[in-house]
Amino acid sequence: MKNRLVWKSKRFLAGIMAAVMAVSMIPTFPAIAEKTEDKYPYTLFAASNEDGAITVNAGNFCVNGNVATNGTIVSSGNININGTKTENADVEMIYIHEKLDYAYFIGDNVDVYSDDVVCHAKCEKWETTG
Repeated sequence: MKNRLVWKSKRFLAGIMAAVMAVSMIPTFPAIAEKTEDKYPYTLFAASNEDGAITVNAGNFCVNGNVATNGTIVSSGNININGTKTENADVEMIYIHEKLDYAYFIGDNVDVYSDDVVCHAKCEKWETTG
């Protein structure tokens, strides 16, 4: 009888340990982000056509991504670009503010204020200052 109780308690403990190990592996599974259709291809971009459109005044400068300008890139020190470096790219500037507005701030639940806004009494009452 005692031998059977020891055997069952060992099996129960082994089952709990296996469950704990399985649960502890859950954070190691990879997460997958939502895919977007159009990613912005540059980490750093300047739409200016002038020489020195991107000017870096640093001893060492590193960019992890693509850099492009419609002008040129000037550096007073060491510049390291881990991606593509494109000068005189002839690329139009995107207007990210419009993309954000159209994606998140269009609809009936958005209040638009053209003047400055002041919050009174724990933001229960909003008042324009203009």
